[in-house]
Amino acid sequence: MNLLFRTVGYELDLTKCTEDEKAVIREQIAFYKAHRQLFQFGQFYRLISPFEGNSAAWQFVSPDRKHTIAYFFNVLSEAAGPVKILKLAGLDPDKNYRHIETGNIYGGDELMNIGLYLPLFNKQDFASYKAEFEAVYE
Repeated sequence: MNLLFRTVGYELDLTKCTEDEKAVIREQIAFYKAHRQLFQFGQFYRLISPFEGNSAAWQFVSPDRKHTIAYFFNVLSEAAGPVKILKLAGLDPDKNYRHIETGNIYGGDELMNIGLYLPLFNKQDFASYKAEFEAVYE
């Protein structure tokens, strides 16, 4: 997964990329453009410092707190590693949020205080996970 941090750019020679690599780059740029406002103007939270362990996480929250994208990165795999839980920040505790990928609904207070169980990362080095949520009205 490409990390999109505020602005997007590539430091590579596109003429040396395969067609498959170019397709991935096109998808990444389209994703960035669709979420540009969030990445450039949203509130940024460092959830887990990359300097304090084997993982890192950060999150972008829209100014109206209706949209958020969080990224989790696991550096090295661990044999029988612990279950990973990611607690989000900056959400409205009184709103419900729909996980875009799964459709599951979580309370903002739930995501910030209990957290989100992450997929197993103990079998792959340099694994990453993206969680995107939108506020829902029920």
